[in-house]
Amino acid sequence: MAARTDIEARVAAPEGSHDPLSGQVHFGRSGGTMAQWAGVAMAAVVVAALALRLVGLQAKPLVFDEAFSALIAGQPLSALLDVVARVDPHPPLYYVLLHLWIGVVGDNEAGLRSLSVLVSVGTVLVTFLWGRRLMGLLPATVAAVMLGLAPPAVAAGQEARMYSLLALTSMGSWWAFDEAMRNGEPRRWALYGVGTALMLYTHHFGILVWASQGTYLALFRASARQTRAWSLAGAGVLILMLPWLKPFVQQVASGRAWPAYRGAFHLADLGSSLWGMIVGGPIVAAEGLGGWTIGAAYGPTGIPALAAILLLTGVAMVAAGWRRTTPLLLFAVLGPWVMTGLVSMRQNIFSPRYLLFTIPPLTLLLGAGVVTMGRTARQWKTWAAVSLVGTILASYGLHLTSLLRQQRLDDFDWRAVAAQLSSARADAAFVFIPGFSAIPVGYYARGPQERVTMTPTARGLRGPQGSELLDVITTLRLHPQIWILSILPLPPGTKDLMDVLTRSGYVVTRRTILNRARIIRFDR
Repeated sequence: MAARTDIEARVAAPEGSHDPLSGQVHFGRSGGTMAQWAGVAMAAVVVAALALRLVGLQAKPLVFDEAFSALIAGQPLSALLDVVARVDPHPPLYYVLLHLWIGVVGDNEAGLRSLSVLVSVGTVLVTFLWGRRLMGLLPATVAAVMLGLAPPAVAAGQEARMYSLLALTSMGSWWAFDEAMRNGEPRRWALYGVGTALMLYTHHFGILVWASQGTYLALFRASARQTRAWSLAGAGVLILMLPWLKPFVQQVASGRAWPAYRGAFHLADLGSSLWGMIVGGPIVAAEGLGGWTIGAAYGPTGIPALAAILLLTGVAMVAAGWRRTTPLLLFAVLGPWVMTGLVSMRQNIFSPRYLLFTIPPLTLLLGAGVVTMGRTARQWKTWAAVSLVGTILASYGLHLTSLLRQQRLDDFDWRAVAAQLSSARADAAFVFIPGFSAIPVGYYARGPQERVTMTPTARGLRGPQGSELLDVITTLRLHPQIWILSILPLPPGTKDLMDVLTRSGYVVTRRTILNRARIIRFDR
């Protein structure tokens, strides 16, 4: 009989036989008690993770991306897929789920964000369940604790976007991949195919997870049977993705899949974001349209926390002896980052939030390292493991406290802007320069006023469908009151519009600046 491949030998090894990461060894007669305590600990982690993600859920105003989610999810289900295909860079699954969700709970800030809360908590639970299967109870419990408290995971769990859903579906895909590799039953591979398709319907970065799984198979000498099964599952994924193939090609061809407003890519950005992500932050406002990103972690806790994480990861690698557990998790964590860096050298697709799905497998690696260090007769190693965890949690606590205290997570406050417009007459007109600001303001200001969006160009302002400024003025003159909302610095052409309104008999009666938004009211 031919010798088994490396992967088959790893999968065939009895679970927990001599693996220091297995929660099924070392327990002896206390195994049942340990399992009970792990269950209690897991329930406490889920409750704590839920409580953290509910803090301030209604208090913070929506950022632009969240308001855009509300706009798309608010479309009739029959038109939603077409709207996503025409105007959004992402696949549709999250928007469909959000549409169904807000139909039950409502579309206020808490209602919009609560779907991400539940999905994020679900990711903590899935991480624990897969970790228990992969490594045992204790590493899985440690991983769940860290994921439940990780500030980037909490931030994503409070945002009405698809990043928490991507983390959940990617972990589901890795878990199904692991089970299919262990068992090899066709139904396991079928489940893997369905889970991977759901991931790809959530976010295009799911392709990086899929590619990481294929690279793992190639580098660790998968058998012909495993390769064939993975290929057949991949064919099933492509069949399931056929309904979205044409919109995906349109998104890529038009550049919407990786918007052109992103600046030049630098490897240092990738490194600092990865550093910040694994040590928990800081969570800071992103430049541009709004939203948050992960800043560089050069503070007093950043370097010690990074050192602790690297040490625990190294311990897990050595303890596992490069069996199947550690390489699998390393590919889950580092594969998407490396691929993102390689692609971004040609076309910048990098955004830290897009890679938040790598945090759950990272916490499993850390859980393995902690338990490996702690399970020893040498007491100093146990205390060292506790100290390292404390160092990481101190960094988490610092950035988590800052996150929960922030009043907003972007450079704007669209709720406050809409409040300024609340005194507008019913027959007034709102002019938005540039037009994107109409989306978040429109979420809060839902009155009968006419809305006009204008786009700054090299030749001046252009109105809807590229109409000239004079055509827009003809429409605006029908209204006795006009409100101009522009973004600072003032876009080109804004002053020309104001001059034309002044010559048309309008008088400025109010000027207000709120963060990066400027509001000017004209009355006639």
